[in-house]
Amino acid sequence: MKIRGIIIATLLALGSAAPAFAQMFGGGFTLGFPQDEFGESLDRIGWGLGGEALYVVDYPNVPVGLGVDFNYFQLGTETRREPFSYTIPDLTVDVT
Repeated sequence: MKIRGIIIATLLALGSAAPAFAQMFGGGFTLGFPQDEFGESLDRIGWGLGGEALYVVDYPNVPVGLGVDFNYFQLGTETRREPFSYTIPDLTVDVT
């Protein structure tokens, strides 16, 4: 229910802004703080980048917007040595 409300509010905001702006671009930096059990097992803060673009097609009396949104989020990496094959255990590789 909460996601549906956010989507509807976003669409209404974009729809009301469409007559004023023919093209909109934006971007931002994101921080993520793990919560509850996930936060107990992970001791780092996540980060991310995002961007969006909207082009308004001026259809007679009905503004229509075509857009794209891209976000990337990273919580960190972990690297360990593992055998490449269990039949040849001396040959190891880094697994990230």
